Order: sequence, then C-alpha cells, then structure tokens
Amino acid sequence: MTDNTELRRLAEAAPSGPWIAENDSLYFKDDGYTRHLLDADAGHDVEDEAYYAALNFIAAANPAAVRALLDDLDQARNGMKYACAMRLKKEIDRLRDENQELRKDAEQWRALVERAKSPMGKEPQLCVPDAGTGMLPPRLQKHGRAGEVYRCPSHSGSHCSLCGGSGYRSICNQTACHEHGCQAKGCASSAEDFERQQRNEVTP
Repeated sequence: MTDNTELRRLAEAAPSGPWIAENDSLYFKDDGYTRHLLDADAGHDVEDEAYYAALNFIAAANPAAVRALLDDLDQARNGMKYACAMRLKKEIDRLRDENQELRKDAEQWRALVERAKSPMGKEPQLCVPDAGTGMLPPRLQKHGRAGEVYRCPSHSGSHCSLCGGSGYRSICNQTACHEHGCQAKGCASSAEDFERQQRNEVTP
C-alpha cells in the first residue's frame, strides 16, 4: 500500500487552487484574486499539442484536486478495512456457533459413553439415602448408590432387623417399604457380596 504522506504534505504546502492555464502561464485563485503563479516554456523537441496538454494537466492536477483524491483514497481504504473487519467478525461468529454445537455434540457423546460404561447400559445411579436407616440417628444413616452393599450400621446379632443377621445390607431407596419396617426383606446382603463389590467384580 502506497504511503501518500509526502504527496499530501506537498499538496498542502502549495497554493490550493483552482489553477488556470492560459497561454504559457499558470494562475491560481486566492481570496477572489487571480495570481500569476509561473510562466512555462515548451521544450525545443516538444510539439505544441503535447506542451499545452501537459500545461492543462498541471492546472487540473492542482493541490486542491490532489488532496480531494487522497481523501477519497483514504476513505476507500478505511471502507476496505471495515469490510474486512466485518467479514472477520462474521467468520468469528460462525466459528463460535460451530464450536458451541460441537461442544453440545461432545457432551452428548460423553453421556453416551458413560452410559455404556454403566451396568447393563443404564444411567449411572445417583447417591440416595438408605430408607432402611431413616429411623436411626443421623450419624448412622447411610447414603450411596441404590443396591450398594455396606456393613450394617447397628448390627445387633443374628436377629438384627436391619441386615437379617448377616452384618451387611444393601442401600434401599424404597421409602414406602420402610415406613412400618421392611416388607420386602430384600435389603439384607452378605459378606461375599460386600467383598465382590470391594474388588469391583460386581457393581450393584
């Protein structure tokens, strides 16, 4: 891109114009007065037609005209910069939207992978309170995944109501079942189930 700084400086330093070519002289207007700028003389090897064409061109390309052309050029360049900036912004917006869509797709795929990793393709189980320990003091109440085997928090021997005497029970989230004591009798578990779970051989 051409730097027109020096050309603009010269145009601003010279008499503004308009300039007038008449015979072999150049004149310029200044505050309503016509002032004699210079006299010209054709070279010995230049035809009159070319000489006067050049003189008229010099008059037409006066400093005011040059400054106007430079202003138009600067405006066009600024317009190009704006257009480029807008195209860049549009592309950035497009890429941002595309990135958001890709993130959504990635989250969906991640959820599918996690689901595939869980037992039988089920959704990972949430942490729930063991309804069977709801009547116990808070420090003895248990929370975990439904079906998770753990040591009975208040084992009372072979007749323990919480674990059926095994010393282990599974977390049950069936609150209605435990309102008046466990009805299904399915909360009791065994030491073998607990050990297998600890070894990650079986996921409840």
